[in-house]
Amino acid sequence: ARTHMLTSRHLATCSADSTIKLWSTAGFEYVLERTLTGHQRWVWDAAFSADSAYLVTGEPSSSLRRFIKGHKTHASIVRPRG
Repeated sequence: ARTHMLTSRHLATCSADSTIKLWSTAGFEYVLERTLTGHQRWVWDAAFSADSAYLVTGEPSSSLRRFIKGHKTHASIVRPRG
């Protein structure tokens, strides 16, 4: 699993099981809040938007998924051209 982009209250981890886990970082404990699904392959990377309203994740096929705060599955898919 890879760990990415600490916001003021959340941490996202990527995994070979095609999921992204969102963790609460309140206090000194990490608490699993939600598991996000939608990828077909393992998730390589993740980044929160500057305002933490959404999370963009990527997989080896170069497709990206955007998760909006409060949703359990991806809101949109961005595929490379060509």
